[in-house]
Amino acid sequence: MAFADYADVLRYAQWRLAPRTYLEVGIFQGRTFRFAGTDTLAVGVDPEPMLGGRIASNLRVYPTTSDDFFDTLDPAWVFNGRPLDFAFIDGMHLFEYALRDFVNVERRSHAGSIIAMHDCSPTSEEMTGREYLPELLRWTGDVWKVPYYLMHERSDLRVSVIDAPPTGLTVIQSLDPDHGYSDREIEKVIKKYQGLTYDDYLSFRASLPVVPLTRSALDEVFPPAPFGTLSTGMRTRRAARAFRQALMTSALAPWLRSIRGGSGRRSAASR
Repeated sequence: MAFADYADVLRYAQWRLAPRTYLEVGIFQGRTFRFAGTDTLAVGVDPEPMLGGRIASNLRVYPTTSDDFFDTLDPAWVFNGRPLDFAFIDGMHLFEYALRDFVNVERRSHAGSIIAMHDCSPTSEEMTGREYLPELLRWTGDVWKVPYYLMHERSDLRVSVIDAPPTGLTVIQSLDPDHGYSDREIEKVIKKYQGLTYDDYLSFRASLPVVPLTRSALDEVFPPAPFGTLSTGMRTRRAARAFRQALMTSALAPWLRSIRGGSGRRSAASR
Protein backbone atom coordinates (compact mmCIF):
# COMPACT_ATOMS: atom_id res chain seq x y z
CA MET A 1 0.00 0.00 0.00
CA ALA A 2 1.37 3.40 -1.03
CA PHE A 3 0.83 6.58 0.98
CA ALA A 4 1.14 9.77 -1.05
CA ASP A 5 0.22 12.32 1.61
CA TYR A 6 -1.37 12.96 5.01
CA ALA A 7 -4.84 12.28 3.62
CA ASP A 8 -3.83 8.73 2.66
CA VAL A 9 -2.59 8.24 6.23
CA LEU A 10 -5.89 9.48 7.67
CA ARG A 11 -7.84 7.20 5.32
CA TYR A 12 -5.77 4.25 6.51
CA ALA A 13 -6.15 5.31 10.15
CA GLN A 14 -9.95 5.35 9.81
CA TRP A 15 -9.90 1.84 8.36
CA ARG A 16 -7.37 0.55 10.87
CA LEU A 17 -8.90 2.11 14.00
CA ALA A 18 -12.61 1.75 13.15
CA PRO A 19 -13.51 4.48 15.69
CA ARG A 20 -17.00 4.61 17.11
CA THR A 21 -16.84 8.41 17.14
CA TYR A 22 -14.77 10.90 15.16
CA LEU A 23 -14.34 14.67 15.37
CA GLU A 24 -12.72 16.80 12.68
CA VAL A 25 -11.92 20.45 13.36
CA GLY A 26 -11.63 22.33 10.08
CA ILE A 27 -13.36 20.20 7.44
CA PHE A 28 -13.18 22.70 4.52
CA GLN A 29 -14.41 20.72 1.48
CA GLY A 30 -14.73 17.47 3.40
CA ARG A 31 -12.02 15.41 1.73
CA THR A 32 -10.72 13.76 4.91
CA PHE A 33 -14.03 14.09 6.75
CA ARG A 34 -15.67 11.70 4.29
CA PHE A 35 -13.12 8.99 5.13
CA ALA A 36 -15.11 8.09 8.25
CA GLY A 37 -16.63 4.64 7.93
CA THR A 38 -20.37 4.02 7.90
CA ASP A 39 -20.19 2.58 11.42
CA THR A 40 -18.56 5.78 12.77
CA LEU A 41 -20.53 8.73 14.11
CA ALA A 42 -18.51 11.61 12.62
CA VAL A 43 -18.83 15.28 13.54
CA GLY A 44 -17.21 18.08 11.55
CA VAL A 45 -16.72 21.62 12.82
CA ASP A 46 -15.96 24.55 10.51
CA PRO A 47 -17.22 28.15 10.48
CA GLU A 48 -17.44 28.08 6.67
CA PRO A 49 -17.77 24.46 5.47
CA MET A 50 -17.65 24.05 1.70
CA LEU A 51 -19.02 20.55 1.31
CA GLY A 52 -20.38 19.81 -2.12
CA GLY A 53 -23.33 17.49 -2.60
CA ARG A 54 -24.98 15.24 -0.06
CA ILE A 55 -23.14 13.61 2.81
CA ALA A 56 -23.69 10.24 4.46
CA SER A 57 -26.22 10.01 7.26
CA ASN A 58 -23.52 9.22 9.85
CA LEU A 59 -21.77 12.56 9.18
CA ARG A 60 -22.87 15.69 11.04
CA VAL A 61 -21.61 19.21 10.35
CA TYR A 62 -21.61 22.15 12.77
CA PRO A 63 -20.96 25.47 10.96
CA THR A 64 -19.26 27.27 13.82
CA THR A 65 -15.80 27.90 15.23
CA SER A 66 -14.22 25.20 17.35
CA ASP A 67 -14.10 27.54 20.36
CA ASP A 68 -17.86 28.13 20.13
CA PHE A 69 -18.50 24.44 19.51
CA PHE A 70 -16.72 23.39 22.69
CA ASP A 71 -18.12 26.30 24.72
CA THR A 72 -21.77 25.83 23.81
CA LEU A 73 -22.30 22.16 22.97
CA ASP A 74 -22.07 19.10 25.18
CA PRO A 75 -20.04 16.47 23.29
CA ALA A 76 -21.83 13.74 25.22
CA TRP A 77 -25.01 14.96 23.53
CA VAL A 78 -23.34 15.47 20.14
CA PHE A 79 -21.97 11.91 20.14
CA ASN A 80 -25.08 10.30 21.63
CA GLY A 81 -23.37 9.58 24.93
CA ARG A 82 -20.38 7.83 23.37
CA PRO A 83 -16.78 8.74 24.18
CA LEU A 84 -14.61 10.49 21.58
CA ASP A 85 -12.29 7.91 19.99
CA PHE A 86 -10.49 9.73 17.19
CA ALA A 87 -10.03 13.39 16.27
CA PHE A 88 -8.27 15.33 13.53
CA ILE A 89 -7.32 18.96 14.22
CA ASP A 90 -6.87 21.09 11.11
CA GLY A 91 -8.49 24.36 12.11
CA MET A 92 -7.04 27.85 12.47
CA HIS A 93 -3.28 27.66 11.84
CA LEU A 94 -2.19 29.61 14.89
CA PHE A 95 -0.56 28.16 17.99
CA GLU A 96 -3.12 29.40 20.51
CA TYR A 97 -6.09 28.11 18.48
CA ALA A 98 -4.52 24.70 17.86
CA LEU A 99 -3.53 24.44 21.53
CA ARG A 100 -7.08 25.19 22.67
CA ASP A 101 -8.41 22.63 20.18
CA PHE A 102 -6.04 20.02 21.61
CA VAL A 103 -7.00 20.84 25.21
CA ASN A 104 -10.72 20.74 24.42
CA VAL A 105 -10.45 17.43 22.58
CA GLU A 106 -8.34 15.84 25.31
CA ARG A 107 -10.90 16.88 27.94
CA ARG A 108 -13.52 14.90 26.06
CA SER A 109 -11.36 11.89 25.28
CA HIS A 110 -10.48 8.68 27.10
CA ALA A 111 -7.13 6.97 27.71
CA GLY A 112 -7.27 5.12 24.40
CA SER A 113 -8.33 8.08 22.25
CA ILE A 114 -6.10 9.31 19.44
CA ILE A 115 -5.63 12.86 18.15
CA ALA A 116 -4.05 13.69 14.79
CA MET A 117 -2.91 17.24 14.04
CA HIS A 118 -2.03 18.63 10.62
CA ASP A 119 0.60 21.19 9.54
CA CYS A 120 3.15 20.59 12.31
CA SER A 121 6.06 20.01 9.88
CA PRO A 122 6.59 23.21 7.86
CA THR A 123 9.14 23.11 5.04
CA SER A 124 10.00 26.82 4.90
CA GLU A 125 10.10 29.79 7.23
CA GLU A 126 7.66 31.70 5.04
CA MET A 127 4.82 29.28 5.65
CA THR A 128 5.18 29.58 9.45
CA GLY A 129 4.20 33.25 9.62
CA ARG A 130 1.30 34.16 11.87
CA GLU A 131 -0.42 36.06 9.08
CA TYR A 132 -1.81 34.32 6.03
CA LEU A 133 -0.45 35.67 2.77
CA PRO A 134 -2.41 34.91 -0.44
CA GLU A 135 0.78 34.36 -2.44
CA LEU A 136 1.79 31.43 -0.24
CA LEU A 137 1.16 28.02 -1.78
CA ARG A 138 0.79 26.57 1.72
CA TRP A 139 0.41 28.16 5.13
CA THR A 140 1.07 26.16 8.29
CA GLY A 141 1.26 29.10 10.67
CA ASP A 142 2.93 28.25 13.98
CA VAL A 143 0.93 25.10 14.77
CA TRP A 144 4.28 23.28 15.17
CA LYS A 145 4.57 24.87 18.62
CA VAL A 146 1.86 22.52 19.93
CA PRO A 147 3.92 19.30 19.56
CA TYR A 148 6.99 21.28 20.67
CA TYR A 149 5.20 22.15 23.91
CA LEU A 150 3.76 18.67 24.37
CA MET A 151 7.10 16.91 23.91
CA HIS A 152 8.80 19.29 26.35
CA GLU A 153 6.19 19.38 29.12
CA ARG A 154 3.76 16.46 28.68
CA SER A 155 5.97 13.41 29.10
CA ASP A 156 2.85 11.39 29.86
CA LEU A 157 1.80 11.62 26.22
CA ARG A 158 3.00 9.58 23.27
CA VAL A 159 3.68 11.97 20.38
CA SER A 160 4.54 10.63 16.90
CA VAL A 161 5.53 12.77 13.93
CA ILE A 162 4.64 11.10 10.63
CA ASP A 163 6.62 12.15 7.58
CA ALA A 164 3.52 12.72 5.45
CA PRO A 165 3.57 15.33 2.66
CA PRO A 166 3.07 18.13 2.33
CA THR A 167 3.43 19.37 5.94
CA GLY A 168 3.38 16.34 8.20
CA LEU A 169 0.93 14.69 10.54
CA THR A 170 1.41 14.58 14.32
CA VAL A 171 -0.36 11.83 16.29
CA ILE A 172 -0.94 12.18 20.03
CA GLN A 173 -1.85 9.20 22.24
CA SER A 174 -2.06 8.14 25.92
CA LEU A 175 -4.36 11.10 26.54
CA ASP A 176 -5.42 12.24 29.99
CA PRO A 177 -8.91 13.81 30.06
CA ASP A 178 -8.37 14.70 33.72
CA HIS A 179 -5.17 16.67 33.13
CA GLY A 180 -7.10 19.71 34.29
CA TYR A 181 -5.96 22.65 32.20
CA SER A 182 -7.24 25.94 33.59
CA ASP A 183 -7.67 29.02 31.41
CA ARG A 184 -4.77 30.57 33.30
CA GLU A 185 -2.51 27.59 32.60
CA ILE A 186 -3.36 27.72 28.90
CA GLU A 187 -2.46 31.40 28.77
CA LYS A 188 0.84 30.67 30.53
CA VAL A 189 1.70 28.02 27.94
CA ILE A 190 0.84 30.39 25.09
CA LYS A 191 2.96 33.17 26.58
CA LYS A 192 5.92 30.82 27.19
CA TYR A 193 6.04 29.32 23.69
CA GLN A 194 4.63 32.11 21.53
CA GLY A 195 8.05 33.66 20.88
CA LEU A 196 9.72 30.54 19.45
CA THR A 197 11.33 31.04 16.05
CA TYR A 198 11.79 28.94 12.93
CA ASP A 199 15.35 28.19 14.06
CA ASP A 200 13.86 26.67 17.22
CA TYR A 201 11.67 24.52 14.99
CA LEU A 202 14.65 23.34 12.92
CA SER A 203 16.54 22.31 16.07
CA PHE A 204 13.45 20.56 17.37
CA ARG A 205 12.85 18.80 14.07
CA ALA A 206 16.44 17.52 13.93
CA SER A 207 15.99 15.78 17.28
CA LEU A 208 12.69 14.09 16.42
CA PRO A 209 12.28 10.41 15.59
CA VAL A 210 10.13 10.61 12.45
CA VAL A 211 7.70 7.83 11.48
CA PRO A 212 8.25 6.83 7.83
CA LEU A 213 5.39 6.40 5.37
CA THR A 214 5.29 2.62 5.41
CA ARG A 215 2.45 0.37 6.38
CA SER A 216 4.48 -1.45 9.03
CA ALA A 217 5.50 1.85 10.65
CA LEU A 218 1.95 3.20 10.60
CA ASP A 219 0.66 -0.03 12.12
CA GLU A 220 2.86 0.74 15.14
CA VAL A 221 1.06 4.07 15.53
CA PHE A 222 -2.51 2.98 14.79
CA PRO A 223 -3.55 -0.22 16.62
CA PRO A 224 -6.14 -2.47 14.94
CA ALA A 225 -9.73 -1.69 15.99
CA PRO A 226 -8.93 -0.74 19.61
CA PHE A 227 -12.34 0.76 20.44
CA GLY A 228 -14.62 -2.26 20.52
CA THR A 229 -16.20 -4.99 18.45
CA LEU A 230 -16.40 -4.48 14.70
CA SER A 231 -19.75 -4.80 12.99
CA THR A 232 -20.35 -7.88 10.82
CA GLY A 233 -20.25 -5.77 7.67
CA MET A 234 -16.96 -4.16 8.59
CA ARG A 235 -15.44 -7.53 9.48
CA THR A 236 -16.46 -8.86 6.05
CA ARG A 237 -14.98 -5.85 4.24
CA ARG A 238 -11.74 -6.09 6.21
CA ALA A 239 -11.40 -9.81 5.55
CA ALA A 240 -11.97 -9.31 1.81
CA ARG A 241 -9.38 -6.53 1.67
CA ALA A 242 -6.83 -8.55 3.62
CA PHE A 243 -7.39 -11.52 1.28
CA ARG A 244 -6.85 -9.35 -1.82
CA GLN A 245 -3.68 -7.85 -0.32
CA ALA A 246 -2.37 -11.32 0.56
CA LEU A 247 -2.96 -12.53 -2.99
CA MET A 248 -1.22 -9.52 -4.54
CA THR A 249 1.91 -10.13 -2.43
CA SER A 250 2.00 -13.89 -3.02
CA ALA A 251 3.67 -15.94 -5.73
CA LEU A 252 0.44 -15.65 -7.71
CA ALA A 253 0.77 -11.86 -7.99
CA PRO A 254 2.38 -11.73 -11.49
CA TRP A 255 -0.25 -14.09 -12.87
CA LEU A 256 -3.08 -12.10 -11.27
CA ARG A 257 -1.72 -8.84 -12.65
CA SER A 258 -1.52 -10.32 -16.12
CA ILE A 259 -5.14 -11.47 -15.89
CA ARG A 260 -6.29 -8.06 -14.70
CA GLY A 261 -4.33 -6.33 -17.43
CA GLY A 262 -5.56 -8.71 -20.09
CA SER A 263 -9.14 -8.36 -18.91
CA GLY A 264 -8.82 -4.59 -19.13
CA ARG A 265 -7.46 -4.74 -22.70
CA ARG A 266 -10.21 -7.09 -23.83
CA SER A 267 -12.85 -4.85 -22.28
CA ALA A 268 -11.42 -1.79 -24.00
CA ALA A 269 -11.23 -3.60 -27.34
CA SER A 270 -14.81 -4.80 -27.13
CA ARG A 271 -16.22 -1.31 -26.78
